[in-house]
Amino acid sequence: MMLKNAIDINDKVTTFVKEVVANEMVFTLTHKETNESALAISMDFSDDDGQDCHVMCFWSSEQLAKACQRDEWQDFEIEGIDLAEFLENWCLGLAMDQVIPGLNFDQELQGEEEEAVHLAILILSELEQQKKELPLEKSESVAEYKSQLESLLNG
Repeated sequence: MMLKNAIDINDKVTTFVKEVVANEMVFTLTHKETNESALAISMDFSDDDGQDCHVMCFWSSEQLAKACQRDEWQDFEIEGIDLAEFLENWCLGLAMDQVIPGLNFDQELQGEEEEAVHLAILILSELEQQKKELPLEKSESVAEYKSQLESLLNG
């Protein structure tokens, strides 16, 4: 049973990565008035103080995000984020703030959690595999940015 769950989780992360690379977009929900992001509490990660991390929710399609525009998120709007901006700005910002990306959460707030820099590396690896470049502002290429992030992870 544990192996199947691990495979399911890996498949869900892989699906998210492949879909955002195909669309070159990531979607989130933002409150119409306060600009607050759709957040949940992590089931898998804790911060440096041992507290549960916040999870910021992202979806690989507008339809999946729309399905979560209910209950506490009914006053939230769907925001599309360009994949290059997500990789260069959002992932690093989330990592610095110790906020975990939540991937394709459903209406019951169930989804996958992936550390932000690791998620960026997975997306960059998929871009490389597909021989796809993005217009990155802070790096010359997808390969260079991936190398920078891997160095960051490895200290």
